[in-house]
Amino acid sequence: MLPLAFVLFAAAETGSNTTAGIMVAAFTIASALAPLRGRVVDRHGGRALALFACACSLGVVLLVVAAVADAPRMVLVVLSALAGLVVPPLGPFTRAAWGRSLRDEPLQRVFALDSAGEEAALIVAPLFVSLVVAVASPRAALVIAAAGMLAGTVVASRSAFGARVAGLPGSPARGVQRLPPAVWFVILALCGTGLALGALDVAVPAAAREAGHVPVAGVLLAVMALGTAAGSLATGGRAWRWAPARRVIVLQALMGAGLAVVALTADRLEWMGLALLIPGATLGVLFTTVYLLIDSLSPEGTGTQTFAWLVTANNGGIGVGAGVAGALSEASGAAAGLWFAAVCALAGAIPAMVAAAMSARGPKPPQTGESPGVSSDKQRINLPQGNGTSGEGS
Repeated sequence: MLPLAFVLFAAAETGSNTTAGIMVAAFTIASALAPLRGRVVDRHGGRALALFACACSLGVVLLVVAAVADAPRMVLVVLSALAGLVVPPLGPFTRAAWGRSLRDEPLQRVFALDSAGEEAALIVAPLFVSLVVAVASPRAALVIAAAGMLAGTVVASRSAFGARVAGLPGSPARGVQRLPPAVWFVILALCGTGLALGALDVAVPAAAREAGHVPVAGVLLAVMALGTAAGSLATGGRAWRWAPARRVIVLQALMGAGLAVVALTADRLEWMGLALLIPGATLGVLFTTVYLLIDSLSPEGTGTQTFAWLVTANNGGIGVGAGVAGALSEASGAAAGLWFAAVCALAGAIPAMVAAAMSARGPKPPQTGESPGVSSDKQRINLPQGNGTSGEGS
């Protein structure tokens, strides 16, 4: 809810698209520092996450109060940046918590549900924001979004799984633990996915405008989102023969091919809707697989930070991809923006290949404080047991 509510609030309060854009940019750029907040949460656990949520909610409330008091626009911009600076890394935290607690099939099922749930939220949340704005105001929508974020984050931070994210005795709390090169190549691969998604956000509505059916754009994007949720759920209980690193390569290539089909159907919206199911379903499987791969490659005690880098890469790619696709669609038509999306998704397979080669060289670094010969997987539990046992026989 928060991004859309913020945009509508900024536009309504300033009456200027330029100022609203600056406020949104200040919030978004500041929130992109999620890896730094993730590092803090990795060291201090759920309490740090809850404090970030409290600070962000307070910043949103102060922003609304400043708007009510008719504060200068520069004050609104500064408060927007401060609120974005302390957005809690909730998604990365929960994935790090599950990665420390679960293993094998239960972990895959949870990551699949996470991906499907997030996609469902992206469908439902904008509708709820629109309802609140229609019934009340953008201010109310922004406050409700902040309250929901605070409540959900505090509950997650106090969960039994969340307690496992806190820094371990002997963990590298005083220094910066470097991430393996393979992790960075996986993150780079996801940049290609983000570029493709940003291009789709612009090119699909452009295709709908060219066809003279602007409202259909929302339906087309919703179809893809449903495909993503379905793909996530379908992969949750599947037993894969290929390792996650190899699957990411194939999935990036498949997504690129699916987007090429979408580009070929740019002048036929009904066929485009069907074609969007291919990259949509592939995306759901890809996200689940990337989560598993990142969990296996990340050193212990860096889970929140590493998953936060995924968020930054994806969101940064979306922003750049939208800008490039907008220029291409304006100059050469919507199909050009769609072809750009296909090329970006396909290009993501290249760093994925490098990551696969690197990950094949050695196992995940052992948990700090363990002897090198003891696998950190022995610390994880099996989902049906949930009792802290090793679950090694599963």
